[in-house]
Amino acid sequence: MHMTFEELAQQFEPLIKSQIRTLGVANRFDEYYQAGLIGLWEASLRFEESKGEFGPYVYRTVRGKMLELLKKETKFKAVHVGFSLELTETIPYEGGVLPLEQEVLEMYLSHLTPRQRTWVV
Repeated sequence: MHMTFEELAQQFEPLIKSQIRTLGVANRFDEYYQAGLIGLWEASLRFEESKGEFGPYVYRTVRGKMLELLKKETKFKAVHVGFSLELTETIPYEGGVLPLEQEVLEMYLSHLTPRQRTWVV
């Protein structure tokens, strides 16, 4: 394989774009396209001809890189969306609705050192 990376990127661009569509992440196109290019770069560095063909290897590597990014984003959202939902809970009181933000923050801050609490606040 004696192609420049630019030539490889041009050749495998349809594969990268199809994986973006297949994974349903077109709204984050640039980020996933970059992940696909990184996967392609890694595949070009690690490919061993004796172990198979380049095309299927690129497919697995590019898709794997994108799935890795998707997994990280999903995990991040699960942690942070849960936290933000807790902050938006409310309790009724005579004057209307009182946000629980202070109580929730105190709950999280209580486990921190004074220095960490200062940083968070």
